[in-house]
Amino acid sequence: MNTKFMGDQLTGINAIIFDLGGVVIDLDYDRAANQLANLSGLETGELNQLLVSSDILKTFEVGEISENEFRQKVCELVDIQLQNDEFDRIWNSLLGVISEPRVKKMLELKENFKTLVLSNTNAIHLRSFDKTLFEGHGFMGVHELVHQAYYSHEIGMRKPNNNIYAHVLDDQNLSPYEVLFIDDRKDNIEAAQELGIRIYWNENVDDWMKAVVDK
Repeated sequence: MNTKFMGDQLTGINAIIFDLGGVVIDLDYDRAANQLANLSGLETGELNQLLVSSDILKTFEVGEISENEFRQKVCELVDIQLQNDEFDRIWNSLLGVISEPRVKKMLELKENFKTLVLSNTNAIHLRSFDKTLFEGHGFMGVHELVHQAYYSHEIGMRKPNNNIYAHVLDDQNLSPYEVLFIDDRKDNIEAAQELGIRIYWNENVDDWMKAVVDK
């Protein structure tokens, strides 16, 4: 499914939409899951299954519950008690680095394309993204790397539902055929492709930097 977008293959592309996790930011889901599992006495796989089978994360990612409600619901689900700052530390531990080459590449592409971020995320993670970027690179937030950032918890929609892609296209007055979407999840890019958006499935975090080469 991957397409190498190099030089002339970017012809007709006027906008690039980046996912964050697995594209701009390293992820390690087990790092957070292992810590929660150790506290709860559950196996990591059992804990992950509990979280996946519940709607807690999805409702948090579309802004339907508050941060405090999310913390409380997760703690109740896995039968633990944590102070807010400790919960956030564990929850954000799945987030890794934002490398200098990725920052540089995004800024280079911003000069020649309309660049956007579209991420399924939440307020707790967003503060961590922006802190990492400020401490590591001096930018006030991820939004400074692109022309505009769209976060699921702020707009009340999440990938891979088609409405979130349609929202971005409408808001930016873009045709799907002039847009390249980069995401690490196959279901997300397949949904975008159904709307006619050109896609790049980023199976390894830095693959897109080799593939998306502006001439």
